[in-house]
Amino acid sequence: EYEELKQSQGGEGTQALTEEQEAEYERVKEAAAVASAEPRRELAKANRKLESERAKAAECAAEIEEVKGRRDDAARQVEEQTERKETLEKSLEKTKAELQTAESDLQSVQKSAA
Repeated sequence: EYEELKQSQGGEGTQALTEEQEAEYERVKEAAAVASAEPRRELAKANRKLESERAKAAECAAEIEEVKGRRDDAARQVEEQTERKETLEKSLEKTKAELQTAESDLQSVQKSAA
């Protein structure tokens, strides 16, 4: 900000810093840069970790959706197989009844033929 102000005012009757003040300003600026270096590194590290965790969360969300789809497919298959089983059981009962009727008819025919 100071550098922008200094350049924009460029000696148009504005109050400039003395050489000593300029030197002090530069020392403070450098000290601030040094002091903020470690926090900036930590912030960058935290941001990388955050992005990594977001990526993992996105992968987990995608996996959850895939698993939900497989679960739904499995539920449909269970329902289809249950219906098929019930149909086959009914068919088996009907076939057993028809077999008993046929055996009974056969015995009647055999008795009357004898």
